[in-house]
Amino acid sequence: PTLPYRFDFGSGAAAPLYTKVLPTTAYSAARGYGFASTANLVAVNRGAPDAYHGDFITSSKPFTFNTNLPNGDYNVTVSLGDNSGSSATTVKAEFGRLMLNKVITTAGHFVTKTFTVNVADGQLNLQFTWTNPKVDGIEIAKASGITIFLAGDSTVCDQPPMSDPYVSYAGWGQALPLYLKQGVAVANYAAGGRTSISFIHQGKLNDILKVIKPNDFLFIQFGHNDEHAGSGSSPFTTYKAALQQYI
Repeated sequence: PTLPYRFDFGSGAAAPLYTKVLPTTAYSAARGYGFASTANLVAVNRGAPDAYHGDFITSSKPFTFNTNLPNGDYNVTVSLGDNSGSSATTVKAEFGRLMLNKVITTAGHFVTKTFTVNVADGQLNLQFTWTNPKVDGIEIAKASGITIFLAGDSTVCDQPPMSDPYVSYAGWGQALPLYLKQGVAVANYAAGGRTSISFIHQGKLNDILKVIKPNDFLFIQFGHNDEHAGSGSSPFTTYKAALQQYI
């Protein structure tokens, strides 16, 4: 497929202009899209109300769909619901960024939501989870809006998911996308253990400077690690100078 990508999840016939995705569609570099793991995936075909919404893919475990994309911002439209049953779905993007939280549908009711995701590693990752996720399909299109870049430490960064899907250890940068409208993406460059100085010395500020554009924002949070002995940071000299460099 070419942009915009249109994927129809399930075992029924593909909706017009959509690429069919089955529960056996495993990601490969040659294909460029597919599920990170096909274990526990189940396709259900209700046959109604139409080809796109009449079937879906679900699982008793969190599942991730990957799509190769050039780095940048993308509008992702997700369709959720079941013609004959309820659904309950949370959607995360990239490394656990919360895009949709606990979306519930009743039988015959479908929800379509669009959010904007920043891709920085050549691949869009979408994780579907919660108690009863039912995904009808997704659409991916290039976005040209505002990007919020984050510079910070472990209290900000994208933390890896825990084994329990209902409990999560996360930086606030992972939850920020949930409160932003379509057209605004979060690019989380924060990393655990960083100080205002080490973030610069390790080239992470320079990585942001390479891609930030006019009308974007840079949110800065440091101090948690700067206060530690041996950090090389002093409140009224090096710390102050580092913040001035970010600004």
